[in-house]
Amino acid sequence: MKKVITMLMLFYGFMLSAQSNRNSVENSQSGNGSYGPTSVIQPGAVLPPSNQSFSTNAFLIPDCTVNGISITTSGTTAFAYSTPTAPVTCFPLADGFTGTSPWTGSGTTGFVTYTFSSPVNNVRVSYSAVNGLVDIGTINVNGGGAISLSSPCGINVAGNVVTCNFPTPTDFGDIAVTVSSTLPFTTITLVNTGGNSGFVGGNPCNFTFGRCLAGNTAPVFRTRTLSNRCPATTANLTTLPVASQPFGTTFTWHTGTPATNANTVSNPSAVGPGTYYGAFYDAVGNCYSPTTPILVTITECVADLQVTKTADVRTASIGSNVTFTITATNNGTSPATGVTVTDVLPVGYTFVSATPSVGTWSAPTWTINNLAVGASETLTIVATVRPRGGYANTATITGDQTDPDLTNNTSTVIIRVFVPLDRVDAVDDDFRRTPISICGGTTPSVFSNDTVNGFSFLPSAVNVSLVLPLSIPGATIDANGVITIPPGTAPGGYTLTYSLCSNSSLICDTANVSIFVDSIFVAAFNDNFLSTPISGFTGGQTPSVLTNDSYYSGISVSLAFSPIAGATIDQAGIITIPAGVATGNYTFLYQLTDCRGNVYQAKADVAISRRVIIGPIDPIDPFDPIQLKQVKIYPNPSNGNFTIDATGFENLSVSIYTSMGRNVYQLNDLKNQAKVDLSNLPKGIYFVTLNNGSESIQKKVVID
Repeated sequence: MKKVITMLMLFYGFMLSAQSNRNSVENSQSGNGSYGPTSVIQPGAVLPPSNQSFSTNAFLIPDCTVNGISITTSGTTAFAYSTPTAPVTCFPLADGFTGTSPWTGSGTTGFVTYTFSSPVNNVRVSYSAVNGLVDIGTINVNGGGAISLSSPCGINVAGNVVTCNFPTPTDFGDIAVTVSSTLPFTTITLVNTGGNSGFVGGNPCNFTFGRCLAGNTAPVFRTRTLSNRCPATTANLTTLPVASQPFGTTFTWHTGTPATNANTVSNPSAVGPGTYYGAFYDAVGNCYSPTTPILVTITECVADLQVTKTADVRTASIGSNVTFTITATNNGTSPATGVTVTDVLPVGYTFVSATPSVGTWSAPTWTINNLAVGASETLTIVATVRPRGGYANTATITGDQTDPDLTNNTSTVIIRVFVPLDRVDAVDDDFRRTPISICGGTTPSVFSNDTVNGFSFLPSAVNVSLVLPLSIPGATIDANGVITIPPGTAPGGYTLTYSLCSNSSLICDTANVSIFVDSIFVAAFNDNFLSTPISGFTGGQTPSVLTNDSYYSGISVSLAFSPIAGATIDQAGIITIPAGVATGNYTFLYQLTDCRGNVYQAKADVAISRRVIIGPIDPIDPFDPIQLKQVKIYPNPSNGNFTIDATGFENLSVSIYTSMGRNVYQLNDLKNQAKVDLSNLPKGIYFVTLNNGSESIQKKVVID
């Protein structure tokens, strides 16, 4: 709407000439209201410069009253432009202008303001357009709410920006914009921001209003705060009385300001802590009054939990019982929930029992749950004093609520325990019956017959070391009491001394260990197992080839030659024959390899028969190994003392070997039963070979 200067000057001269011929003031009526006499610019009048403000009465703009609301207009530039007297038509008008109105001018800060005598929430306001250049302006209201624009004339509105562009530079006419706000307002100001000719104020008598019953006054409360206290978690805003509520409105609560439909509180009768805003709401006009804030506070639940712990004695002896009493109390002003007490017994005690007055006990937690204000509950724990460990017993209490004093949430009781000096007894050991080869090896543990205070002990409770000087250089003893003899030790008997000390009292005792280092003599001798054939259908095992050999613990056993594919030999010297071998006699070549790499070989003849064992065999068959399987050995495992029950058999030969094939027991004429004592041997797996003169069978026994 670029205003063309030449056109304006011609228009201005035309108006002066027309006015000089008038002898009376022209009045005009509007269907929406009325306005007073139109003032006329006299010949020779000087226009104010652009952006000079003025009042309505001073610059030819009549007052107008529409629906009881008075409207006045002001602006920055006075110009004798006559707006159309008819209502807004939304079409350009080339002539028929009457009256005058303020003009924003072409500056980017020029404005036109409409002032209303009462608050409204929406207005359809008109402006005059002059020509076809693009004009841009921004609209603001003084209510502080969020405004929105719409145009029945089809011009462009976006946010609070108005843009209009008539088709040709000679077009004239009015535009119309509806201004709505979320809060009531009393002024509308349009500022020219496009820098072109600007906007001219429209006829106020052509305005239409949407009056806001909510008014422009915020609600009044007797207080600005609302509080509630624990155990409540919400407050009721509807309990606050509000004064001076306008007729036809409802009272609403909001989470922010200004009040909008989007920030309305859905349930004001139950709100949490925070600031809320009250407002009056006009449902017809969909508008709100200004807001008044209310601060909501919830007094926090306070449960001052306290735990105290006592014991029935202050000094106790090892093995005696101590009774601890734990008392849980709520010293706070609010009931406590989720209350638990934790009591972890230190290793110096053995738990016996726990008895709670309420709730449940599941070590180490006493679950109380609810504890009323001033209430107390107790838990008694009975524990036995152990020989060693910590004796400081601590209880801790916790709950769901805030605890203002954490200094009383733990309680500790320390029992003085009378601990007598330990009695350490280290007993001599004789391991010469299980020689160690010159290739080195280990002994059984020296702790097997030692005691502390008359009882066996865990290795962690003692400290052991070899006493110098050592009769075997390089010998060591580990924490489990096992002595290691290094390779290269000369054959012969040795005595080592070890010291055994209690970790708790540092009381010590010493003992001697007798050790024999065997020579390295190794010899392998031929074996004939032809008299005890193995089934070629099922396969089986031979007796140990080491029975008649000379060797030491740790010797390596292997097959140098095997005539049967899949046959193997283990470190006990037992050859295993697979199933499906043809009948016949086979000769194996096995070898012993010592720690120096020397190899000693011998033969083992094995017979494979056609017999198939499918079930119980006639007892009269002397060659049936099933009969030997009826021999029982019990208990198994054992401590080395066990019984071989061969009831019904006579003249049985019994041989017992170590896992390395060393013969440790021999009985050549077993009748019915034999009591065997191998308790002096190391723990491990041993092999029992039974022979009736024609067949043999091997069983395993375990010593632990």
